[in-house]
Amino acid sequence: GGGRRLSALDHIVGANEIFPAHCDDAPDQSESAAASGALGGRWAEALVGKLEGEDDPGLSALCDVLRRGGAHPVTRDTIVAISNKNILPMLGQYLDGLKAVGLTHAVVATLDARTTEYVTNKGYFAFERLVQAAGGQTGNHATSGLKFRILIPFLKVGANVLLSDVDVVYLRNPLQLAPVGYLHRDADVEAMSDGWDDETAYGWHMRLEPPERRAGGHVLPPTPGRNMWRFGARNSGQFYWNACGIRAPTIKS
Repeated sequence: GGGRRLSALDHIVGANEIFPAHCDDAPDQSESAAASGALGGRWAEALVGKLEGEDDPGLSALCDVLRRGGAHPVTRDTIVAISNKNILPMLGQYLDGLKAVGLTHAVVATLDARTTEYVTNKGYFAFERLVQAAGGQTGNHATSGLKFRILIPFLKVGANVLLSDVDVVYLRNPLQLAPVGYLHRDADVEAMSDGWDDETAYGWHMRLEPPERRAGGHVLPPTPGRNMWRFGARNSGQFYWNACGIRAPTIKS
């Protein structure tokens, strides 16, 4: 009681904190430390929750990547993809596409040393995480399923992340602010849809009427119809996550 209440868009990194924040080797800034103390701990742990084990690696390496240009120093935006050595040709096309639209603030979360070397040689930043999908699977879908676990450290240090599959082709820089901004940045999460028009993208009401029933030559009383809400399938190939009050269970679910 009496403490400051967190709103949905309170950033993990306070206004008076440096970015990236909460790095293992970075001391707390005096003003942000006081604010964090009022919340019972660091901003990241208060808002996202402390995670143990493979989801809570040392953040020093990631902070170093973001400081060296992996994220924009002012907007804190970065585009993050995940890849292993099985899809290096596709990864190469993805990185070439980013370079073509002038997107330099990008990181690839790599799952093996060979991919780390490949990304580095292409002139981009690699954040190596030696994690595996359940059962040790390394296929595309299994690898894609790791993206949300790998996302958490980025949010903990205050980066706003456009999480992207490597088969996405960008014709313009999606993180640009001017002359046109392609992200609204007005919500915790912005996600893409597989909808192809307004109805399939945003949903529509539909009533499902049951078929006529007959027995012994007589029409039986109708069963009630159902009102339904339908929309095109959501797609996990592209999400923009704002480093704000998103708690770990939200990401894991």
